[in-house]
Amino acid sequence: MNAEIEKAVYKSACIRENPRPKSDIVTYDVRSLIMESSLELWLTIIACGIATFLIRFSFIAIHGRVAMPEWFTRALTFVPVAVLSAFTLPEILIQDGGINLSLFNARLIAGIVAGFVAWRTKNVLATIVVGMLVLWIIFLLTGTSPLSLQSSAH
Repeated sequence: MNAEIEKAVYKSACIRENPRPKSDIVTYDVRSLIMESSLELWLTIIACGIATFLIRFSFIAIHGRVAMPEWFTRALTFVPVAVLSAFTLPEILIQDGGINLSLFNARLIAGIVAGFVAWRTKNVLATIVVGMLVLWIIFLLTGTSPLSLQSSAH
């Protein structure tokens, strides 16, 4: 397969009447492909950054100038909870490619304890500290490493 690619590149270079040797042509074409891919990647990153900025800025710019409907304002209060749940639940529940709801899931136990602390104290710092302490205590007692478990993001 590699020889076919080199042959096709060489033929296209010969048709263009390029006097360079075969190996130089292949190297040049690979470099140009890498540069095009790199440029495309950077342009995509910049476009996504601009789009994200404009979406977020639009809410800041119109705040106070446009009256939002009551249902929309009420719905916006659930956005932080939905985003936090979308980030944390897969990390807590999914291990080794499947959902783990057993009592041997240290992250699930720590998450339940952290949820209880959040409900009782309404204190974010206390919730994080207690949840992490419970998680690390479980890891110390069981002799496992938090890095050894495969989560959904890996």
